[in-house]
Amino acid sequence: MTSINLKGEKESNDAVAAEEFKVNLTKVIAKYFKDPTKVYNVDETGLCTNKLPSRTYVSANALSRGGFKQPKTRVSLLLGGNMAGEKLKPVVIGKAKRPRAFGNMQISSLPVYYEAQSNAWMSSQIFWRWFLEHFIDEMEQRHGESFEVCLIMDNCTSHPPQIADLDHRVMVLFLPPNTTALIQPMDQGVIANFKVIYHDMLYKKNSLIM
Repeated sequence: MTSINLKGEKESNDAVAAEEFKVNLTKVIAKYFKDPTKVYNVDETGLCTNKLPSRTYVSANALSRGGFKQPKTRVSLLLGGNMAGEKLKPVVIGKAKRPRAFGNMQISSLPVYYEAQSNAWMSSQIFWRWFLEHFIDEMEQRHGESFEVCLIMDNCTSHPPQIADLDHRVMVLFLPPNTTALIQPMDQGVIANFKVIYHDMLYKKNSLIM
């Protein structure tokens, strides 16, 4: 198995390219991946880890309604899952090799794969390492050593096209340029819902401390 281009040869606008991809992807899934647990999608996003609510309640008679600056602690995440709704172990990318918040905890024992990068962004090196050391291992654990899966992703610079040739058991499909907002599965509310849940939990935790 290897990478294949599902985009037609003719030039088309974003919406048309997105529709072409969906039609051809449906055919690929029907032919090779009838099991929904074997079709995966991953996508990156940024997360402000300590963002506070921008609104609050005060007395109508309050003399002062002072504001504050939002904290700027930010990490990048790689989130993913399959058509059956099963999640992949997330990747978290921060600036520090060992954040103080980890304390004496072993990084390998975290419920995420933690990576460090000076700007806390995803890089091709980190993505490459995730694919070879973690994604392949997860697939073998879930589906056995002779697994065959489909991995859908966008064509951003941190996703090197050569990754499609690293393991014959993975069919890598790249979304057409400028179509991710239209057809990227993780962008259809999955990442947005994750952030809502995360910040809701953060606010509740902070309210208990205050």
